[in-house]
Amino acid sequence: MDTGEVEKQIESAEEEQNVAGLLDIICSCTKHGGDDNWIESAEASLDSYYRLLKGGAAAKQGSLCALFASLKAWREEEAIVEVALGCVVAITSSGNGYNVDADEHPDVSLVIEVMRSFEDETTIQEQACLSIEGLAASSDAMKEKLRNVEGIMEELVAAKDIRITNERNKSYPVRAAKALGIEL
Repeated sequence: MDTGEVEKQIESAEEEQNVAGLLDIICSCTKHGGDDNWIESAEASLDSYYRLLKGGAAAKQGSLCALFASLKAWREEEAIVEVALGCVVAITSSGNGYNVDADEHPDVSLVIEVMRSFEDETTIQEQACLSIEGLAASSDAMKEKLRNVEGIMEELVAAKDIRITNERNKSYPVRAAKALGIEL
């Protein structure tokens, strides 16, 4: 399958509000992580998934693992990282009944890794903090896993004190810390 066909599938899946189909497309694009020919398709599939989630569609169980796999495969692509984190936020903060503990827990250290990689990207810092908050609030097991990620406190402090420039959004690292049960 080529990227042109994938773009048509993305469009069709979004029009039909086919959450499961989009998740399958995200997984297909993830297999091509690092291939410049697939960047646009990977981003477009995540963008469509995000729009459906924000529009009230229920996330399919297994979505977090798929999103973290995409985050790992495309962790050098700023736009993809940003929208993948946005999808994590949409799933964990929507109260749509998504059961985080029913999935194999993803490698949450990736959130800290991308915070370090994109220190100058305010939106990624904000989305990472909101992801941490949502994940920690959604599951005690996930909260504990996040608390054990090396450097999480330092990254939240850096996001609050240096990296996030919008005064209103400086509360995001504080909210993430609160969800983790730590103080900055």
